[in-house]
Amino acid sequence: MTQATRFTDAELSKYVVCTACGYFGIPRSYSCVQLFVLIFLLLFGILPGLIYAAVVDAWKKRCPRCDNKSLIPATAPNAKAMIAEGRVRGAQ
Repeated sequence: MTQATRFTDAELSKYVVCTACGYFGIPRSYSCVQLFVLIFLLLFGILPGLIYAAVVDAWKKRCPRCDNKSLIPATAPNAKAMIAEGRVRGAQ
């Protein structure tokens, strides 16, 4: 039994499951510095900000364990199946 089985659907909505490594927890998102740079570039025009966002991939959340972008919400049927089968590991 994993730690993920103790949560209700409302609580699971905060978490993700990585399909690459089986991570269960809160995803890593872009840092405040990247957000500041993005806002700064958007002030100079939409194009520099969009180019920056595409280059640094600031719009995607990543797995903190394997740095992969293959995250699915923990409430998704595939994630619930992975949790039920015990193929997920929580943040360590």
